[in-house]
Amino acid sequence: MDEFDHFKVLQLSDCEEKITAKPAVPWAQMELQIVLNKINMAGKTGEYIPAVATEENPSLGLDYLFDEADERAILQLLSEENFVDKILDCESTKEEKEYYYVFGIYVRLIHRRQDSDELYQNILIYIKIKIYYQDGKYIVVKSFHKNRPK
Repeated sequence: MDEFDHFKVLQLSDCEEKITAKPAVPWAQMELQIVLNKINMAGKTGEYIPAVATEENPSLGLDYLFDEADERAILQLLSEENFVDKILDCESTKEEKEYYYVFGIYVRLIHRRQDSDELYQNILIYIKIKIYYQDGKYIVVKSFHKNRPK
């Protein structure tokens, strides 16, 4: 288990909650390795477009001590164990199909609010990433938020 200033990575197998990703499409092991290398490097260099918080998927930083440096650290840590599935981007208007890679990581975060019942909370983070192969270096983090079980 890795421990950082604001969070601690927990064993994914200890999490009762699961992430689902649809519509799933086939993927190859070599493809996953290439994707993970790009994501890990983007976390290291900071050369990626971070997720934009929404009302439905608020920033983790609103409720927890969690910032962009923590997000970058998590991107560097993602591995095959965290991979959930490759899914079709159903909202894409491009002629060529586009895909997202979905990951999950189980972490212990520190509550930002002092009135919280617990100082720490274990949460499963849902991460959805798109890689633009045409430039070979652009990583777009579409989602990076607390998982919402379906």
